[in-house]
Amino acid sequence: MSPLVSERLFLTQSLEWSLSYCIFDGMFDDRLGICKGFLDDVDGLRLRFQLIGLLHFLLLPFMVVFMTVHFFLRHAQQFHSNRSYLGPRQWSPLALWKFREFNELPHLFEQRMSRSSILASAFIATFSNPYITIFAKFVSYISGSFLALLLVVSVLGEGALLYVHIADHNLLWWLGMLTATYTGARALIPDETKDHRENNDVLLEDLCAQTHYCPDHWSQRSRSVQVKDELCELFQFKAQIFLMEIFSVLLTPMCLCFSLPSSAPAVLAFIRYVHRDRISLFVRQSTAVSCHNVLMSHHDRKHSRYVDHVGVVCDYSLFDFERFGDEDYGAEKSRSSEGERLVGGKLENSFLSFGQAHPTYQPVGAAKAFHDRLNSFKDAK
Repeated sequence: MSPLVSERLFLTQSLEWSLSYCIFDGMFDDRLGICKGFLDDVDGLRLRFQLIGLLHFLLLPFMVVFMTVHFFLRHAQQFHSNRSYLGPRQWSPLALWKFREFNELPHLFEQRMSRSSILASAFIATFSNPYITIFAKFVSYISGSFLALLLVVSVLGEGALLYVHIADHNLLWWLGMLTATYTGARALIPDETKDHRENNDVLLEDLCAQTHYCPDHWSQRSRSVQVKDELCELFQFKAQIFLMEIFSVLLTPMCLCFSLPSSAPAVLAFIRYVHRDRISLFVRQSTAVSCHNVLMSHHDRKHSRYVDHVGVVCDYSLFDFERFGDEDYGAEKSRSSEGERLVGGKLENSFLSFGQAHPTYQPVGAAKAFHDRLNSFKDAK
């Protein structure tokens, strides 16, 4: 099982909502300062995890019914208009955690993900499985033949669809089932009149430019099925995400009651600070990303820092390239340990995106040195 599959099970929306309630609702006071005693109350955080897990267990049947009804009422028209009974694709919760950058405002992130969704759909559409295509053609031919026969019967006898029964169902029921089968099979058949494979390089390059996510092994492999499969693990059908959410309803109580309580000390150690007890509005999302990294890695480090006229912030949001920078993305050699340093260029991409979104931003310290080094490289090119 790939790492993406194992992580995806723990990044469903129901678990995210539970984490947000357990941590943030008890962390901030009315003035968005950190509540006194929160950082040292390990037992309190453990108890909140367990109580919410127990509540999930008690509400389990009601949540399944509510999620099922809400899913179909919300997406039924969209499924019908797209002629896809698995639904259109969207980024999974795991992908959104990967792509969200430090200090990125929600509306800018949503715009970036909206543009990337179009590119991801176009890239995946260039791949087709020949076996699935053959099977879909066979199913569409058989279902279409019977569907045409039923339409002829309905023209010859107007009451035949209601009063003629086959296997305890009238012909009207079979007409609906065959229509759904035919439509679903046709959706799996690619348009053979178009060949977009030559555009794969451009599509993948544009997609990486929007998501700011491009593993090294994706380079020069835009026609690789492995790259397509890895992208599909992040860009999933809505029906697939829904099934994962249903499974998460069963998994979340176990995770909250038995797994997360042991991570409570690491969560509080990550948030803990020394100087003051005020936190700014704009770093709340950055702290959320940091807490997620703690739950995934269990590193016991302090990542809060006091800034004059701002308050206590997550130190990732300060763009400290000397401590967290990645040499492969233009930063100087980091003085931090391998486990603490951010890899994959997330800090560097966050800095560039923040500068584009806020042109008046003036970097200082290590961020200014990184900015000047990029400008020197650009001028040299």
